Amino acid sequence: MVIVVKNFIDQDAEVLYLNIMNNLKRDVKITLDFKGIEKTTYDFLENTVGKVIEEKGFESIQNNIRFRNVDTGIKEMLSKLIKDMNKK
Repeated sequence: MVIVVKNFIDQDAEVLYLNIMNNLKRDVKITLDFKGIEKTTYDFLENTVGKVIEEKGFESIQNNIRFRNVDTGIKEMLSKLIKDMNKK
């Protein structure tokens, strides 16, 4: 399933987080598509992807979530977030 992050960027991060979690609970592999997003905040990523890692574990990201059309700045933030969460 492809989740277009741009559709959630103006909403509370919780909405995207719940969408991701609901799909993971149904064993659906997810692609988070960042097309059209040039920047976002670390907090937004932390409250979506970070919460998924916290809830489901790092393996959940590795095995069930792919990222597409990610801007360089966002990619760097995601890498930092994933590294930080993996250390916990």
